[in-house]
Amino acid sequence: MKKQHISFALTLSRTEIGFGWIYLAAEFLLIPQLIYTLGGFFGGFSDAVANFIYYLTNAAACAFLFRGLLRQSLEQAGHRPAQLLLCSVAAFVACQICFHIMEWILHAIMPEFTNVNDNTIFQMVSAAPFLMGIGTILLVPIAEECLFRGLLFIPIYRKNHFFGYLVSTLAFSAIHVVGYIGIYPPALLVLCFLQYIPAGLLLAWSCAASGSLFTSILVHSAINAVSFLTLR
Repeated sequence: MKKQHISFALTLSRTEIGFGWIYLAAEFLLIPQLIYTLGGFFGGFSDAVANFIYYLTNAAACAFLFRGLLRQSLEQAGHRPAQLLLCSVAAFVACQICFHIMEWILHAIMPEFTNVNDNTIFQMVSAAPFLMGIGTILLVPIAEECLFRGLLFIPIYRKNHFFGYLVSTLAFSAIHVVGYIGIYPPALLVLCFLQYIPAGLLLAWSCAASGSLFTSILVHSAINAVSFLTLR
């Protein structure tokens, strides 16, 4: 355990943490409304276009706000490219195995189970496959990894490994279902929440094991690419 702690050199500055939390709040409370307000001046955006703008805004903002962390991660990746690749492959394969196991368990609990977030994304992919492909495969991983593994996981993990995994994974799972509260039955949302837990844990592990946020970004991108191709 001590050896792993020493090898994990990623840190966030107070500026990154402070502005990161401000942006995290704005991402959910302000930016969506601003995008739809902007769309009003152009006759309204479709859901797919509005989400692409949202993805692009988040990715650009996170890349700027967490540029110090990303620079450290790039340096770590350069020092240990083989470890990054090995951790990426291991995390991706484990995610795919866990996904199929979770699907079997969830359908055993609720035979008609379907992930509500996947349904929403499927509709937007059908309407604008190119934009949604770029958004989900390239842009979403940058933003979500900077926020959930960067802002949430890394600072807590450096103080307490267990709580680092716990907080980041619960937040990652919650963000995929919180927007559907009041729309779908609570039991369905709980199962959707549980479905994201293995990915949340493995993405955090890939970052900790490799010492680079780029590992979790790469794994997240690969997971989304498989999901995108499946949804199509």
